[in-house]
Amino acid sequence: MAGNQVSGHQLSHPPHLGHPPHPPHRQLRQELRQQVREKRRGLSPSLQARASQLTIRHLQNHIPYQRANRVGLYWPNDGEVDLTSLIKASSKQLFLPILKERVRPWSGRGLLFGDINQNIRPNRYGIPEPQGRRELLDASQLDYILIPLVAFDRAGHRLGMGGGYYDRALSNIRKWKKVMLIGVGHSLQEVQALANEPWDIKMDGVVTERELMMFG
Repeated sequence: MAGNQVSGHQLSHPPHLGHPPHPPHRQLRQELRQQVREKRRGLSPSLQARASQLTIRHLQNHIPYQRANRVGLYWPNDGEVDLTSLIKASSKQLFLPILKERVRPWSGRGLLFGDINQNIRPNRYGIPEPQGRRELLDASQLDYILIPLVAFDRAGHRLGMGGGYYDRALSNIRKWKKVMLIGVGHSLQEVQALANEPWDIKMDGVVTERELMMFG
């Protein structure tokens, strides 16, 4: 598979001079993140559009998605698969992530989810998010969450952008309710294995333009 050509184990890293090195696997994760993001951004508009169409088709055929009422979506950025066509095609309640520190500055970094049917403006990262405070939900209050990723493996591990927002938002989700967590990416983002951190949250499945795969 195309994505298997990029593996964290295949990357090299230069020695650090004058300061303690980061753990090797964390540097490998950062190098992998940069490589896969570059590949993703390099997809042509026509390939991106086709990937969006096929990925949405897989989702719409997924029975847990069909049964879900409250669905967490994301606004595409940096070459991520564009799922915004679901906004017009779906009768579900759709929610976009909101930087938690904007509405609850005392609570630290993390995400809440805001109703998509309100004023949307870019946040400090340039990613559009709902501006109102109407019906702000924690991740545990959703039924099905579509989560962007940089890389993934078939053990359900996800490599994100490195901010830790989703990991914090999902840290206690298994304690309260069974929420379906589906990573979304291009098939070229698949790698053979990801070294995971203790705080990483595993996905229930991943959907790409090729398939929707579920992990046991």
